[in-house]
Amino acid sequence: MTLPLRIALFVPARVGGGISTVMLAIARGFAGRGFTVDLLVYNSQGELAGSVPDGVRLINLRARKLVTVLPGLVGYLRREQPELFIAASWYSVLPALVARTFFCRSVRTWVRQDGVFSNQIADAGYKHRTILKLIRWHLPAADAVIAVSRGVAKDLENRVPRIAGTVQVIPNPVPHDDIARQAAMPLEHPWFADPDVPVILSAGRLVDTKDYATLVRALARVRRSIYARLVILGAGRERDALTALARALGVADAVDMPGFVPNPFAYMARASVFALSSRHEGLSMVLIEAMACGTPVVSTDCPHGPGEVLENGRWGRLVPVGDADALARAILETLRDPAAPDSLVSRSRAFSIGNCIDRHVDLLVGEAGSRVRR
Repeated sequence: MTLPLRIALFVPARVGGGISTVMLAIARGFAGRGFTVDLLVYNSQGELAGSVPDGVRLINLRARKLVTVLPGLVGYLRREQPELFIAASWYSVLPALVARTFFCRSVRTWVRQDGVFSNQIADAGYKHRTILKLIRWHLPAADAVIAVSRGVAKDLENRVPRIAGTVQVIPNPVPHDDIARQAAMPLEHPWFADPDVPVILSAGRLVDTKDYATLVRALARVRRSIYARLVILGAGRERDALTALARALGVADAVDMPGFVPNPFAYMARASVFALSSRHEGLSMVLIEAMACGTPVVSTDCPHGPGEVLENGRWGRLVPVGDADALARAILETLRDPAAPDSLVSRSRAFSIGNCIDRHVDLLVGEAGSRVRR
C-alpha cells in the first residue's frame, strides 16, 4: 500500500501530562520519517505551542469542553482529509469515534489506550464513567485500537468483546536523546551529592494507586540494615498522609517529597535505585525512563506493565503488590548487586521512538484498509 502523506494526532491536554508527552514524541517520530503531521488540540493555551516538534503543524480547534469540540474536529477532518487520524485519552477518543461513526467514515481512525480500562471505570466519577461507557460502545468503529501493553490489551478486549482479537500492542515511546541530555544537567539536591548514603527514588502522582505508603514502610525496613534516603517526585493529595506516616515510622528525616520537578531525569541518573510501588499500571513509562538513565530498578509485579517491561524480572526485581518486606529486600539486594547500567539502557531502547514508529508503519502497511488481527 502507499503510505499516507498526512497524519493527524489529537490530544486535548496541555503539554506536561503523560499522554501529551507521548503524542508529542509520536508526532516528532512521524515527522522525522517524512510524513506531514498535524497535532490537534482543544486550544493552544500555555506552553504547548513552544513544545511542538519541528515539522509538525499545531491545529487549534478553539474548544474548551468535550461537547463543543466536535464541530471543529469534523470541519478539520472534512477539509484536510488526513490519511490517518490517531486519538489518545478520554476527551479526544470519544469525539474522534463519534466523528468517525457519523460524519467522517472515510477517515482511517486509530485510538490509543494507555490505561487499564477496567480500573479507569472503577476509579472514575459519574461524568468520566459515562464518557468511558460511551467510548466502549463506539470503540468497534475504530479502524485500529492500540494498547500500550499486552495486559492493557487483554483487559480492554475483556471489557469490549466486540473487539476481541483485534487490539494491537504498541508501547509508548521513550525519547532517549532528550533523556540523556536532561540526565546530564546539574542537580542541586544535597542528598545526591553524598556517595556514602544511597538514595531510593520514585516518581509519579501522590495518589493511592501508586501506593507510596508501602514504599515508605519499605524504607523503614531498609534502614534497619543500612542508612538510606527516599525521594519521591510528584504532587498529589496523599502528601500529608505520607508525611505523617514517615513521621510515625521515625524516617521523616530521610524522606523528601519536593513535588513536581521539570527534570526528573537528573534525579534518576543519580539515584542508587528506582522503586515503583504501584498497585496497577498501564505500561509504566517512569520505569523505562529510569532504565534509560542506567539506574537499577525494582517494582511491584502489578497489573499490567512492569512485568512486561522487566521481562518477568530479567532486568529488575519484581515483588508482590503491597508487600513492604519484599520491597525492602529487593531494594537491599539491588543496592548490593545492581544491574549493569549499559544493559538497562539497552533494554530501554526496545521502547524507543524509532521502534514505536516502526510498529505504527508496519500496522499501516499490514492494515490495507481492513481491521488487523494479532
